[in-house]
Amino acid sequence: MPANQVQFPSLTSPCSSLLGPLLPQLVTSGTVPKNSSLVPRFSPQCIFQNADPSCTSLIGSCMDQITTANINNSWSIRSCVAAATCYGSGNLIGAICCQTGLCPHLTDESSLDYVNVYAPIVGSCAFASGGCPITQQNYIDFYYGSISAINATIFPVSSSIVIALWSSIVSWTGFCGSDCSTGSVPYLNFNDWLHFSSSFTPVP
Repeated sequence: MPANQVQFPSLTSPCSSLLGPLLPQLVTSGTVPKNSSLVPRFSPQCIFQNADPSCTSLIGSCMDQITTANINNSWSIRSCVAAATCYGSGNLIGAICCQTGLCPHLTDESSLDYVNVYAPIVGSCAFASGGCPITQQNYIDFYYGSISAINATIFPVSSSIVIALWSSIVSWTGFCGSDCSTGSVPYLNFNDWLHFSSSFTPVP
């Protein structure tokens, strides 16, 4: 295969058969130029775990923005961060691998972009001394806002779906207090959640 090309999975191959829950067996056919901008090509076949319909658009938007240049910087893309919260970061990286043939380790991903993603979630307090955590309301606004930002039209049928997603993140990070759904999560802990809460192991 030419040096300036990377493997690209066939969009006709059901990715449910290509990917296991945690150890995808990537099967590829065809190529895409390595310097290609990877124009929109979202294939629902690469969403191999159940996801809320509102999440599907976020996953697709994320996958359509991944290139060879930013594959290790997924958490600088708003829709990728939002998609990770509703689909799981390991599942999302697996879907990206299925879709593009670009298969990073989660631990190789750069930290969550503080200025361009985290700060807009929490507001101006992000730049105060010590910063500030993401609250439940911050997350709800971020999730709905991320859907609007990509001009998608499918929203959660109930805010309880989004609150449940947040509760899961809060629980993993250990900031539940008396109620996980109302907990707040600091930047470093949310960043840890993106990198370590689930796993994806590319095929060597």
